[in-house]
Amino acid sequence: MVSRNDIIGQSNLLDKIDNLIDKDIFPRFSIIVGNKNSGKKLVANYISDKLNATFVPCNLKADDVREVIDESYQQTNLICYMWADADNMSITSKNAILKVTEEPPHQAYFIITLNDINNMIPTIISRGTQFLIDTYNPDELIAYALSKDYNVANKDILTNICSNPGEIDQLFKYDVEKFISFTDNVLANIGNASYANVLKLSTNFNLKKDSVDGYDIVLFIRCVSSICLSKLKSTSDKRYGNACILCTECISEFRNSSISKLAVLDKWLMNMRDIFHS
Repeated sequence: MVSRNDIIGQSNLLDKIDNLIDKDIFPRFSIIVGNKNSGKKLVANYISDKLNATFVPCNLKADDVREVIDESYQQTNLICYMWADADNMSITSKNAILKVTEEPPHQAYFIITLNDINNMIPTIISRGTQFLIDTYNPDELIAYALSKDYNVANKDILTNICSNPGEIDQLFKYDVEKFISFTDNVLANIGNASYANVLKLSTNFNLKKDSVDGYDIVLFIRCVSSICLSKLKSTSDKRYGNACILCTECISEFRNSSISKLAVLDKWLMNMRDIFHS
């Protein structure tokens, strides 16, 4: 069972969910939207438990989606189906979901989770009720890190790099000091490297789904942005301001599931090299 005490922050979101369920008007088809590792699946579990429904995570493949939908019309007990990370669904899978948005079965609720609302077809978005994961504030992030006994000696670095509890867990899987030192070295040397050597940096990052090798690219780029912002304040060097803008644009591009992460990273690396090339 998932209770409110199991979820960091999200008080406004949980109040909204509780209110809809208590009034027996919770939507049959809902969409939870938030960054990767922001707690979307945990919130989906909370909804299912609050509804007293059986929670069923589902596969994203089109045949599996159709099978789940067909089975949902035969259920006699309350079921809550979830398609997590539906950004990665094929267009065929997404179209298959339309059936339950038009004629929802009596004993089923459906939840999809998305990193970015733009990764789902507009028709489905228009037929679902959206629940947005609230932004975590620095105090919530630090409290979470302390509850996990993580070393939070540098709180500014922690809250500048991480936007949610899942990212904190990810960061502390690394040697944090080594990670920051690596980022510092990349920034210090990227302007003097050849394009060929700059592109070789991509081997240091985790760019494949479900892979555990390499650094998380979003955490790395946020770390670069944090260092650049600090240097901009201390030096007024406009290059660091341009680099911060480039980092923000790159992270935004990563949210688009149809774009190659490697291509986005390569473009960012070459542009960063151009900014700092002397």
